[in-house]
Amino acid sequence: MQPAPHSISKGRPTLRRTIVGAAIGAVALLLTFAAAAASSPATATSKASLKTDLDRLVAAGAPGAILYVRDGDKTTRITAGYGDLAHKTPMRADNHFKIASLTKTYTATLVLQLVQEGSLRVGDNVERWLPSVVPNGRNITVHMLLNHTSGLADFDSDPRYLKPYLSGNLGYYWSPRQLVKLAMAHKPLFPPGKTTHEAYSNTDYVLLGLIIEKITGRSLGAEMQRRIFTPLHLNETSFPTKPGLKSPYAHGYMVLGKPPAIDVTRLSPSMSPASGAIISWRGATTASSPATGRSSTPAATASGKRC
Repeated sequence: MQPAPHSISKGRPTLRRTIVGAAIGAVALLLTFAAAAASSPATATSKASLKTDLDRLVAAGAPGAILYVRDGDKTTRITAGYGDLAHKTPMRADNHFKIASLTKTYTATLVLQLVQEGSLRVGDNVERWLPSVVPNGRNITVHMLLNHTSGLADFDSDPRYLKPYLSGNLGYYWSPRQLVKLAMAHKPLFPPGKTTHEAYSNTDYVLLGLIIEKITGRSLGAEMQRRIFTPLHLNETSFPTKPGLKSPYAHGYMVLGKPPAIDVTRLSPSMSPASGAIISWRGATTASSPATGRSSTPAATASGKRC
C-alpha cells in the first residue's frame, strides 16, 4: 500500500518519496496489523472492515495492497487492487515485493552478530574499518551509524543519484562506495553524535554494509544468506544484485516528472543496497526482527532509537 503517486521535485528528488509500489508500501500494513493482531484477532467482521479500508487505499491511488495479520498460529491475508496495472493482474497474497528500508533491520542484525562474536564493537570508529572513506571518520562510531546520529548527509538528496533513472536507465549500477562518495560531497548535518534526535540517512547503512564485508571477507548478500535467510528458513527472501523479482511479484510504479506513473519494477537494487535491497513476501516482513523473532528491531534494541 502506498499513497497516490507523487511527482519528483526538481529541487531535492528522493526515491523513497516517489516510488509508488504496488506492494512496497504494504510493508507498513504488515507491520501495523501483525503487531496489533494479538489484541485484535481478525474476526469475520473485522476482516470485512479491513478489506473495506484496503479498497479505499486503492481507490485513493495506490495500485494495490497486501494486508497480512498474524495472531499466534492464525493468519489472515487480504489483498486489493492490482499487482500489475498493465495486465490488470489482481494483487496476490503470495506476491514478492521489495521490502525497502526494512532491509536495515537485517543489516543491523548482522552488525550485532559480529559484535556478539567479538569481531566488531559498536564503539569502533568508521576510520578503523574503512580508512579514508569518510572525512572525520575517526569521530563517527558504528553505534552512530546504527541509530542515525552520524550527521552524514543522505546520498539520495544528491541530484546525481536519480539522474540515470530519470533518463530511463533503470538498471544503472551504483557501487556502495560511489553512493558514499555522493553523500560525502555534502556538508554534514551536524557534528557526529551532537544531536538530540536522529537524522535518517541511508548513507549510514551503506557504510555498515561495507564494514560487514570488510570484516567477513564476503559479500553482504552472502552474509545475509548464511547468517539470516538460511538459518531462519526464509526461502522466499533474497538480497538481489541485479534487477528483477522472483515470480509471482507485485510491480512498482513511479511518476517521472508528470503523470502517469511508469513501471519501475526493474530499478537496480544497487541504488539502496544495505539500506533497502531485500526482496521478500508477506509473513517474512511482519514486525518480528530477523534475529530474535520478537516485535522489535535489533538495532533499536541496541541503541534505544529507531533504525
